[in-house]
Amino acid sequence: MKNMNDKQILKRVRGVDLNLLTVFEAIFNCKSVSLAAKMLNISPSAVSQSLQKIRNHYDDILFIRQGNVLQPTLVCLSLHDQLAEIMRLVDVSLNTINDPTKKKKFIIYASHYVASHYLPKLIHALEHQAPNIEIMHYTLTEEMKVDELLINRQADLIFDIHPTTSHSVISIPFSSEPLSLVCSANHPRLKGNVDFSELSAERFCGLHSAIPYIMRRQVEFSRILEGRNFIFSSDSVMALLSIIENTESIGIMPSSLLAESCGAKIQAIDAGLHLEPITFYFLYNKHSAHTPGFSQFLTIVNQLSTVSSK
Repeated sequence: MKNMNDKQILKRVRGVDLNLLTVFEAIFNCKSVSLAAKMLNISPSAVSQSLQKIRNHYDDILFIRQGNVLQPTLVCLSLHDQLAEIMRLVDVSLNTINDPTKKKKFIIYASHYVASHYLPKLIHALEHQAPNIEIMHYTLTEEMKVDELLINRQADLIFDIHPTTSHSVISIPFSSEPLSLVCSANHPRLKGNVDFSELSAERFCGLHSAIPYIMRRQVEFSRILEGRNFIFSSDSVMALLSIIENTESIGIMPSSLLAESCGAKIQAIDAGLHLEPITFYFLYNKHSAHTPGFSQFLTIVNQLSTVSSK
């Protein structure tokens, strides 16, 4: 119902020159056509023509000349009372974005893992450095097109595992995550140093994904751990972690999980494997970089980066 009312309002308003309302308010405040023209930086004749259009629209003379001053009629006073509030709301709407004292709301897209691992640190930093910033998080899924989300201003910041080639989007390395082969801390067989051959008898958990980068890494892991026998796969790192914690299966996970609270439930398997780290990037629309509020937000995100070459 609200959308229908909005459409009806647009149909009624579209034929009205809204600049006339600005001219009306200028005349009301200046009580003079010439002074209103000077305020608006237009000619007095343009103001007079606009005033005549307003008079025709409202079917009222609106202003009565008394000496060198234009005095408002009752219709004029009533119209001003309504327009003054509208002008105030328009001013607030136009200037809120650029007002550093106003609360800013930014939308972040990130996977479940990134959201649970990095966003708490970001929110903690914002609490102390920018309490006027609010974050809205949405889960980044494989079918989403990162470039389009940013270019169409549906997202302010996105955390992803690969940079973009778009000229309109900036990609900056945020974190380089080492990877470890892990198992449950209570695993009955895998303790201390493990011979590589022992792994062939174990069941694996794996991340399934159609993202090219992850698929390339899976091929790499398959070469290193040839003949893996899978018992479970998921597109969620957190689901894989839960399975590894509570079963005898093993898998490849970010090493940082070992140092966090879940580290008491999982352990690294020392089998002499060398796994290349995975790099996370943060991406944003380059046209937003110098927007008041967002530039401050980017500074805080950069402070949390663990990649030295930023």
